[in-house]
Amino acid sequence: MDEEKKKTTAKKKTNNTKKSTGTKKKTNNSKKNSTKSSSVKSNTKKTTSKKASTNKSKTTSVKKKSTNTKKVSGTKKKTTSTKKKVVNKEIPKKQKEVKAEEKKDNKKTKIILDIIIYVFILVVMVCLVLLYFKRQEDNEIIKEIEETVVPKEIEIIDEKTVKDYISDLQIKFNNSDIKGILNIGGLDVNIPIVKGKDNDYYLRHAVTKKKSVIGSVFIDYRNNTNSRQINIYGHNSTKFNPPFKVLEGYLNKDYYNEHKYFEFMVNDETRKYEIFSVIVANKDSSEEHMQFSYKKDSDWLKHFQRLQKKSKYKINVTVNKNDKIMVLQTCIFGRYHDKLLVIVGREIERK
Repeated sequence: MDEEKKKTTAKKKTNNTKKSTGTKKKTNNSKKNSTKSSSVKSNTKKTTSKKASTNKSKTTSVKKKSTNTKKVSGTKKKTTSTKKKVVNKEIPKKQKEVKAEEKKDNKKTKIILDIIIYVFILVVMVCLVLLYFKRQEDNEIIKEIEETVVPKEIEIIDEKTVKDYISDLQIKFNNSDIKGILNIGGLDVNIPIVKGKDNDYYLRHAVTKKKSVIGSVFIDYRNNTNSRQINIYGHNSTKFNPPFKVLEGYLNKDYYNEHKYFEFMVNDETRKYEIFSVIVANKDSSEEHMQFSYKKDSDWLKHFQRLQKKSKYKINVTVNKNDKIMVLQTCIFGRYHDKLLVIVGREIERK
């Protein structure tokens, strides 16, 4: 019994101890829980305080930001206003600059226009001066042509008169190269004929030996006044009326029918020639009318016949082996540009 009592008491003790431990545990747990709750509460307090502080700081920062933004906006407004003021100040400056540039441009354009006007006036003045001198030159050429031909009024009566006539011209023009006088039908003047040492000098010199665009009418330097064939050359012109311009008329057969003859006064006689060929030739030394070195009469006759065949139109004149001929040559223009006009006549009379 005692043992059972002891056991029961021991059980009770153990149970009590268990209870006490349980209660202790509970108390400990409650304590723990209380501590946890307190810690949680403290933590919540801390978090709330932190949140509050953060919120406060945020709100303060927001406020600061808002104030800053306000300040910035204020400064922006100030800057915009200052910018506006600057812009307002810059606009008249720019306008002034633009006006100044426009003035400069206007000045430049005015200067350029003035220069153009002055240059134009200068060019006009130069042109007028050149025209004046050109007219003067043209007038001198016309005067020269008029003065270097002789009127047809003088009649050749006898041998002495022909010699005297030529010697008078030599004295008048101070030129001993004058060898004779040519009288062409349709021309109302006689032409003094000269002969130089070559075929170039009198192309550029008048009978007076002055330099001339028109030159003179001259005999080929390889011929003389007694040659079987005498070639005589003279300039033509579209602007002036040099003596050999009259030869252009022979391009028309009707003109030929009215002017079939020409005369050459030389030495102590007047020679009359009948035209038998009118040729449009090339500017070439191989042309038929430039050949005059034949020896035999038969060769001369073939030469005359070839010249007659080359005629622009048919002329019913008979040539023979004993003939002496004269060739008159000049340039022609228009449809025959860069060609030569050649009039060939056979001598039919001397007096």
